[in-house]
Amino acid sequence: MTTPKGVINAEHIVNCGGLWAREVGIMQGVHLPVQPMEHHYLITETIPEIEERMKQGEPGRLPAGIDYEANIYFRQERHGMLLGTYEPKGTPWKVDGTPLSFGHELLPPDIDRVADRLEMSFERIPAMGNAGIKNIVNGPFTFGPDGNPMIGPVPGMRNYWCAVGVMAGFCQGGGVGLTMAEWMIDGEPSIDVWAMDVARFGDFATPDWGTVKSTENYERRFVMTFPNETLPRGRRQKTTALFDRLVAKGAVMGQGFGLENALWFADGPEDAQEDPTFQRNRSHDYVAREVNAVRKAVGGIEIANFAKHEFKGSGTRAYLDRVLAGHVPKPGRLTLTPMLTEAGRLYGDLTVACLEEGHFMLFGSGAMQEAHRRWFERDLPEDVSYANVSDDWHGVALSGPISRELLRRLMREDISAEAFRFRDVRQSFVAGVPAILNRISFSGELGYEIYCRPQYLLRLAESIEAAGADLGYRWYGARALMSMRLEKSWGVWTQDYRPDFNAVESGMDIFINWKKDFVGKKATQAFRDEGVKRKLVTMTIDVDGIDVSTDEAILKDGIAVGYVSSGGFAHHVQRSMAMGYVSTEYSTPGTSLQVEILGEFFDAEILGSPIYDANGANMRA
Repeated sequence: MTTPKGVINAEHIVNCGGLWAREVGIMQGVHLPVQPMEHHYLITETIPEIEERMKQGEPGRLPAGIDYEANIYFRQERHGMLLGTYEPKGTPWKVDGTPLSFGHELLPPDIDRVADRLEMSFERIPAMGNAGIKNIVNGPFTFGPDGNPMIGPVPGMRNYWCAVGVMAGFCQGGGVGLTMAEWMIDGEPSIDVWAMDVARFGDFATPDWGTVKSTENYERRFVMTFPNETLPRGRRQKTTALFDRLVAKGAVMGQGFGLENALWFADGPEDAQEDPTFQRNRSHDYVAREVNAVRKAVGGIEIANFAKHEFKGSGTRAYLDRVLAGHVPKPGRLTLTPMLTEAGRLYGDLTVACLEEGHFMLFGSGAMQEAHRRWFERDLPEDVSYANVSDDWHGVALSGPISRELLRRLMREDISAEAFRFRDVRQSFVAGVPAILNRISFSGELGYEIYCRPQYLLRLAESIEAAGADLGYRWYGARALMSMRLEKSWGVWTQDYRPDFNAVESGMDIFINWKKDFVGKKATQAFRDEGVKRKLVTMTIDVDGIDVSTDEAILKDGIAVGYVSSGGFAHHVQRSMAMGYVSTEYSTPGTSLQVEILGEFFDAEILGSPIYDANGANMRA
């Protein structure tokens, strides 16, 4: 690193610039989407009740607290109280950059911005309302787009790290420091820190977008976000050629890694809305309609939000054989495989397609695409070229018992069951456009993934709609897909599969090729041979009107034995379902447990096989 005082040689460089994180990042060509926000808190004069308590030698200070309705936090400060609040209208500070001359001076207070919050606070804590205000403090601190820090190795750079957006310094600083040290020394953190990983953002997270989202998060700091809620700001940052078309058909959109994607379809744009809730909501019947179309006829879902990683070169097969724990397929075939860390933790759940010898495409989690890019690039051999091509391939997945008939109408080639087998892949033409065609489906039905370049997507979609008009073709969204995968006991990345778990716990070891060497083999063998303390299970829950979201407790005889990793309503089998990790002794099929949902306990039973099409006959049809 070159400085005005000379060159400094260092193995690692860490951007922990705080209020100057943006400016430090720009020095290395990195644009971090963090934003300093103005923030008020006040300190009261002495409160008699606290003073008397301290005189009497009461043990310890008063506990700190948060009032979510008033949007305040408070704690004891000597014989008074400190009261802070997140204003309902956030004020970004120095959007164009923090001045180098700034020395952490305080900003002029604007008590009118927080007056309504103070009134609510004094109603709830009358003693505070009766005390005088000694100090009013307004100062800037740094927020990230989702309120969490941004830490870890920056994708696309070697040995360049960041630890920025740490808005709760004393609360978060110790954990951030420990994690960074583990990452640098051991090569990976000891726990899953995805919620803070800088790789959860990509090029879409521009400085302007960061200001918008950081402000939104500031204003919602103590506001409940519901499982079905989509936040309004920073939307349409990335869209596909089908965005307007799907919205016109009633799509309710969500956003993942900056990209708009359909969650479910109402009857039209005027009907496309839902209220935030923990209960089953008005989307329930619409999602059921989409599931029914896929299970009985044919449906299509846009798949631009899947990640695509392209590898080329003479050394590609050998490289992938080492990096991936599963089988690397022959030309024209695809396989499923976990990707593991050296410690045997899950780091990927990928579909590997061999287009031709020396040319592979990996499909996986859209959210993890930059994290996986970072993983692949860290030790890429000279005879292998790699690129994250997620934005270069959009497409549509067709699913359902008559999806082959619909696809047949769009192709000249033979795609019969014998000519195009389950887990085949080919480069071909669909609806007259060049495409990569995978015979695979996450819905559990006969299905095909059709990937094309973005400029061909509209033509492909129009052709599918026209060819499927008399076949009952229907667009479906992510909610329907998540419902159908539960019926197959298939986990999803960031919920059921993540670095907190290993391949044996998660059941992903069934895809491992034990006859070869691969990253994480030694650790995974130890897990297999010594046994694990928990296992991923699928269960049905006897509940009506509400379903799990995530992290609910799983209990046996009133004792917590695990927690829910994902779940929802399985529309085809008409059951509430969940997946979760439980102590191994309670993972036997047929075991009766209970799940806590919003403070109530509901009976649950562990399944021994998928509740729908257990032998996978539909997919292989």
